[in-house]
Amino acid sequence: LGGISRKIKRLQQDSLDMNGKLQNRRVAAEVLNTYLSHIVVTPDLVHAICEGEVDDHYIGRLNDLTNKLEHATQPGLAEHPSSAASIPELERLKTKAISRIRDFLISKINQLKKPKTNVQIIQRNVLVRFKPLYTFLTDHHPSAAHDVQQLYVHTMQRLYLTQFKTYVQSLSRLQLEQTATRNDLLGAMDSGGAAM
Repeated sequence: LGGISRKIKRLQQDSLDMNGKLQNRRVAAEVLNTYLSHIVVTPDLVHAICEGEVDDHYIGRLNDLTNKLEHATQPGLAEHPSSAASIPELERLKTKAISRIRDFLISKINQLKKPKTNVQIIQRNVLVRFKPLYTFLTDHHPSAAHDVQQLYVHTMQRLYLTQFKTYVQSLSRLQLEQTATRNDLLGAMDSGGAAM
């Protein structure tokens, strides 16, 4: 009976030891999975950034890329071989994303140059909607963002100048029967006193 009792205690101790090892392995696996999810460049991410359509899903993939870049370049992690192996691939993806975003935004701004384009719809439905793309460009390649900004400013400047010229020409063609007199003007000085 004493031998059986010792065996049971030893089995209980072995069971506790195995349970502790299992818990440690689970924690280690969770930490490793989290680390790998922040470092590994998946084929899906590469395909989405390089060939995917620029839409709301693309913005989500850009956020994934930004998170991976930030994580891989953290001071303590940059020395790890896995991180060092991922950084060049992440940088190539970032460069490709910058190129695609720049081209996309330029094409949308160039749509504003077309005659009879509803500028407000393009501004609201495209440019404001894809503001995170411009933010990514500003964060990762400020000179490209500046180029896009300057193109937009010059495009809108020409557009408004053309519209105001057309408006002034239309007003000059308009023949008024009467010209404005002092009685028609608001705040005109009366001969007898102060203005309203």
